[in-house]
Amino acid sequence: WLSDLRQRGYTPRVGGVFRKTNLFLTEFLKGIAMCIIVISETKPLTLASFVDFHKSNPDGAGIMTAHDGKVHVHVSLDGPEAMYTKYMQMYKPDTAMFLHYRMQTHGKVDLANTHPYLVYRWENGKELWMMHNGILKTGNAANKDMSDTWHYIQDYMQELSRDFPKWFLNEAILGWIGESIGNNRFVLLDSDGDYGIVNYTQWSEHDEHLYSNTYAWSSPRKALPKYPTRVYGGHYGDYNSDDWRDLNN
Repeated sequence: WLSDLRQRGYTPRVGGVFRKTNLFLTEFLKGIAMCIIVISETKPLTLASFVDFHKSNPDGAGIMTAHDGKVHVHVSLDGPEAMYTKYMQMYKPDTAMFLHYRMQTHGKVDLANTHPYLVYRWENGKELWMMHNGILKTGNAANKDMSDTWHYIQDYMQELSRDFPKWFLNEAILGWIGESIGNNRFVLLDSDGDYGIVNYTQWSEHDEHLYSNTYAWSSPRKALPKYPTRVYGGHYGDYNSDDWRDLNN
């Protein structure tokens, strides 16, 4: 599979958009705040968590969840109370919920740059969406209004998703992309309810929720495990080793 990807031109590229001074700023920002993603499978988050996330990440929030053959998405620039109300309206027991709070580093603060992002929509109507936590070295030079996440999707993920719709369920590909993006975290969710995590060793579990970092919220750091025990979720067990190549069968 890796040889096939390389023949199609999918070569991991980190890029050199930042100057050395900006690289220093990037490393500095990592210790302050830089978005937060939370995955909840067994119970919903509390309003107090939304208030906490918003304090360090005030530049937009988004929710995604998948059921009935569709990814349901809500993005907003509203305060934590309004987001929590919408979250509970969208919540379904035994269905994974994905929450993202943004701290702007690239692009405008607007709904277009509020996660999640649509990665790809296939002809059969099924979709793949993504949330990102981190600062990508590939930057946003082509369009300063849009975020580094948007650029990465346009440049690297759309063609990959078109040709290999279930690529995010392949652990080797997740690792390959993870190495190329470094200290960044992705989670991808499709219409079937399947999801994959990039750089899962950078995530932490606490109180039955999965967090993409421990620095952009009031985390009990000493109590957090170093990383979660899984790389993907949803209906992964229904697929064999070759199904990730197929078009959402």
